[in-house]
Amino acid sequence: MHFKNLLKVSCFILLSLFSLQSMAQTVVTGKVTDSKDGSGIPGASVVAKGTTVGTVTDVNGNFRLSVASSVTTLSVSYVGYTTKDVTLTGAPLNIALDPTSTSLNEVLVIGYGTVRKKDATGAVVKVNAGDFVQGVTTNPLQQLQGQAPGVVITTSSGDPNDAPTVRVRGTTSLSGGNDPLYVIDGVAGADIRSVAPSDIESFTIEKDASAAAIYGSRAAGGVILVTTKQGKAGKSQVTFNSYVASESPEHLIKFMDRNQYLSAYQDFYGHAMPTGTSTTSDQGANTDWFREITRTGFTHNENLALSGGTEQGHYRASVAYTDQDGIAINSGRKDLYGRFNFDQKTLDNKLLITMNVSGSQTNSLFTDKNAFLNAAAVPSVIGTMDPVNAGYYQYINNTQENNPIPQLVYLTNIGRQDRLTGNLKMDFNPIKQITISPYANASHGVNVTNIYYPPAVALSPVGGLLNAVGDQFGYTPQLSNHGDVDKGSSDYTNKTYGATVAYKDEFGKLRLSALGGYEFNSFDYSGFRVGAHDFNDIYLPDENIGSANSISTADIGSDRGGYQLKSWFGRAELNWNDKYYLTGNVRYDWSNKLGLNNQSGVFPSIDAAWVISNEDFMKGVSWISSLKLRGGYGQIGNQDVIGPYLSQFLFSSGRLYYNGSLGQFVSSSSPVQNQNANLRWQVNTTTNVAVDFSLFNSRLTGSLDVYSEKTNHLLFTYTVPTGSTFFVNTIVANIGSMSNKGFELSLNYKILSKSDLTWTAGGNFNVNRNKIVSLSGQFAGLDFNVTQANVGSTGGLGISGQISQIGYLKVGYPIGTLLLPEYAGKDANGNQQFWKYNADGSRTAVTDVSLLNYADDGSTQDRKFYTTDPKFTYGLSTSLTYKQFDFSIFARGQYGSKGFNETYMDYTSLAKLGTYSVLADASKLGIKSSSEPSNYWLQGTSFLKIQSVNLGYSLKINQNRYIDKLHFYVAGNNLYTFTSYKGIDPELTTAGGQTGIDSRQLYPRSRQLSFGVNLTLK
Repeated sequence: MHFKNLLKVSCFILLSLFSLQSMAQTVVTGKVTDSKDGSGIPGASVVAKGTTVGTVTDVNGNFRLSVASSVTTLSVSYVGYTTKDVTLTGAPLNIALDPTSTSLNEVLVIGYGTVRKKDATGAVVKVNAGDFVQGVTTNPLQQLQGQAPGVVITTSSGDPNDAPTVRVRGTTSLSGGNDPLYVIDGVAGADIRSVAPSDIESFTIEKDASAAAIYGSRAAGGVILVTTKQGKAGKSQVTFNSYVASESPEHLIKFMDRNQYLSAYQDFYGHAMPTGTSTTSDQGANTDWFREITRTGFTHNENLALSGGTEQGHYRASVAYTDQDGIAINSGRKDLYGRFNFDQKTLDNKLLITMNVSGSQTNSLFTDKNAFLNAAAVPSVIGTMDPVNAGYYQYINNTQENNPIPQLVYLTNIGRQDRLTGNLKMDFNPIKQITISPYANASHGVNVTNIYYPPAVALSPVGGLLNAVGDQFGYTPQLSNHGDVDKGSSDYTNKTYGATVAYKDEFGKLRLSALGGYEFNSFDYSGFRVGAHDFNDIYLPDENIGSANSISTADIGSDRGGYQLKSWFGRAELNWNDKYYLTGNVRYDWSNKLGLNNQSGVFPSIDAAWVISNEDFMKGVSWISSLKLRGGYGQIGNQDVIGPYLSQFLFSSGRLYYNGSLGQFVSSSSPVQNQNANLRWQVNTTTNVAVDFSLFNSRLTGSLDVYSEKTNHLLFTYTVPTGSTFFVNTIVANIGSMSNKGFELSLNYKILSKSDLTWTAGGNFNVNRNKIVSLSGQFAGLDFNVTQANVGSTGGLGISGQISQIGYLKVGYPIGTLLLPEYAGKDANGNQQFWKYNADGSRTAVTDVSLLNYADDGSTQDRKFYTTDPKFTYGLSTSLTYKQFDFSIFARGQYGSKGFNETYMDYTSLAKLGTYSVLADASKLGIKSSSEPSNYWLQGTSFLKIQSVNLGYSLKINQNRYIDKLHFYVAGNNLYTFTSYKGIDPELTTAGGQTGIDSRQLYPRSRQLSFGVNLTLK
């Protein structure tokens, strides 16, 4: 009996202990995320409600907490977010917190890490998928256009195969390397067109040196970090997005139609234009040549993605396809993308493995843009078809013009580009405070081109209808007119491996984080081309090169090269009580691109921030939700402007010569480039001061940045004397300097925020002042005193030599400065006049430009300098949701800019009637002399573009077993441009020496109308 009672008591104690043990080991897991973008919130507090038991989330927002079985609710909080109570369900929790100050609590992807925007100290801006430009976006950069202050994306061509020009806070180099560094899911230097626009979750732009210094010599043009969409914990999800669009020219220049042309001819010459079959007579046609070579194009896009995951791992796989017709006949582009993103935790959540693999293939049908020049030149009274030889296109050869249609119809100019990228990263936490992250990635690409010219006799019995075009190596062949082929191939392989060690900890009110790392990059490339001629007039697009009758050494070329970049880098961040922040970055780069005496460089930066709104004296200021002052200083380099062998003494093979001792012809070699052992990186030094604010309970948010940037050791090509030191009369040296100064303002306002109605508006305003500070200095004992240099020119019938040289680099002036004669009106006979200045300061109107003094420095005043850059650029947007409807409109523009209208200069003169086309405005302008470059053709290029308008509707899906979301929309892109500019498009190129000059070979931009659907399956 005693034993039996003892056994009962023992069993009761054991059961009680087991019960207590069970309560102590009830484990709750989950993830705390931002309700807007789904990003994890590190450092969030998770507490069992009514107790003191709690934990904080890790760097990815995940948590693991043991609680008593009696606990039913968790309280989750984080600074800047609304506290949320969550009921335990027994399953892993996904807790989304609502920001109380959304714009200041975003998670920003930065170099080798992340940071919340409220903790950021540098000039960093994030653009989320919800803010992207909607509608037809075949290039990822179109989604970003006009959305980020200080980032100017210029689309000066409508060709699907052309890339926009991107400038982050202006132009910083004279020799190239102005494009930003693209980092896609941690892969630096990735091709931005290798990722499908629909796969992108966000862009993060690092604009100043203090933010971008961690990337060292690759970040002079700024850094754009691209984050692709990832899987989320929970049930698997299938998404399908698709749109179809029509495209047509947004604007074309008006030339005289048949009636206008014949009337103007009668007025100018005093008699009717002769009729006949020649190309200088009236053939009875009324041809709109631009309409003949353009069309309504169609674009369609499909994207299918499968995603999902658990608390331990996530995955997302996607495939996308875009087929875009160009608005020019026989032009277009097709892109196929595939991407797989995966991450998995293991070793009790101490190891996170992340893997991304992506591939893409682009098939291009290229356009010879000279077709647009020819379309402008040929009169409307000339027909497209040969009036004598039926069935053939007409052969036109009046010095400057050709029939543009055969060049687009018969010329085969195709290319294919294959890209494959993979990256692997492991984040290991041996202890809570330390993360060790080795990583590796590689990219490989192959580009194949094929240009085929049919035999001339197969196209016309009169003459060759086709003109030679340059291939990917820049080589333009001499055509045999008996069938010609130009084939080429190039490939690249980029490899990166490295490791970082990160440390994070808290000491009372002090938060400390530090990161150190090493990285090795190798870049290798190769290519070849071969041309073949004369295939016995056989019309076969896929000619066998071996059957050609003519292949010369000039038709064969190849190249191979590469370089390496080794780097050590570090970052330290201090945060005292969420009030005072200090961040320091440093990177050491070594590259064999550079001269032997300057192969390494150190790029440091430092930032500080003060969150004024967290001070005790601000507690009573209720209308300020958040107020932060920040500033930074740093240096970054520019290695992209330097070719791998630019510092070395180079030879090139030349002509054959007869070697008497050998009794045969041998190839000669001659120097083509001088050695420069002192060649070094250009260095950009920037200072940035800014304020971030959130007002009126976060209804109004924004930021204001003021910056100053100077580029030193500017690369430029100088003339040197040949002799014992130099074997070639030019050398590229680091001598000059350039500056960019400006400010950026961005604002976002929640106008209405109700349960079934929201209305928001936003905008950004940007001012940048570029100036060339110096082009002079010393090199190898030589003094270079350069105050200006010609870099750009215009063209036209009879315009060449010094008269055509209008684009200049000028000390004290910005990039895009033009040097032009001053227009003095017309004389009584309709001849253009120009002001010629005399020694005493008086001036005389002359009609002969050869009488002007064309001194490059403009000192005679016969030519004056004019700037073309805008006074400011801006973007405006508003979005509205009402129940299931959503509407958005986005516009962007610039003000105070100018452009030289080459087309107007070349086709305004009435003296061209009878041979060339003339603008519809020509009779009104009344210019009867040949056109010459002057400031008369300098026109204002200020504009406001209605970039996109979007109207959508989401169907109500009530407890459908399969469909989670179904959304339809219609959209318009590049709908209308408000401008006084008379050219095709006021958005002119900002690249190279042609900045500010509107070329006649411009592929018109298109207006796009689309219909799309977004479908999400459960």
